[in-house]
Amino acid sequence: MEPSELAPHGSIHISPRAIAAIAYQAAVESYGVVGLASKNVFSGLTNLLVKAVGDRALVSPGNPVRLTRHTEPQPDLMLLRPDADYRHEAFVGPGHVLLVVEVAESSLTWDRGVKLRLYARAAIPEVWIVDVEHERVEVHRDPAGGVYRAVEVVPRGGRLGPAALPGVEIAAAAVL
Repeated sequence: MEPSELAPHGSIHISPRAIAAIAYQAAVESYGVVGLASKNVFSGLTNLLVKAVGDRALVSPGNPVRLTRHTEPQPDLMLLRPDADYRHEAFVGPGHVLLVVEVAESSLTWDRGVKLRLYARAAIPEVWIVDVEHERVEVHRDPAGGVYRAVEVVPRGGRLGPAALPGVEIAAAAVL
């Protein structure tokens, strides 16, 4: 049975398949679909970074960053400056962020497109996009004019380190 609603001049019939298709597309375009692989990558990366950065940065998994008054994406993980008392801050803003990490399984197009441009416009200094399917990490640095001027693709055998934290390195293979 299809849902319907009475209107002054008749009824409107809405197909559950249409609702499901629209809801699915909206979810994928907005957030991507988080699969088991990306959850495992995300958990492992969080643990690696907590150990690697120590007290030089705050590892913030899954929390939003306010880029503008109306834009507040929720990256998979961020490294934040350790010198702010975030318990008393209204929100985390671009000036707090050292690194944003997006773990992309089905959300690669969205992360590499819309979200990366938002981060660059807000001058987030560094973004890593973990490309689960292709087993590599895209490292984007040096934001200017709404784009990142430096892009490096780190393969499974490479090493990763946030530019803001010299000496902190992790193996890409441990992330992938």
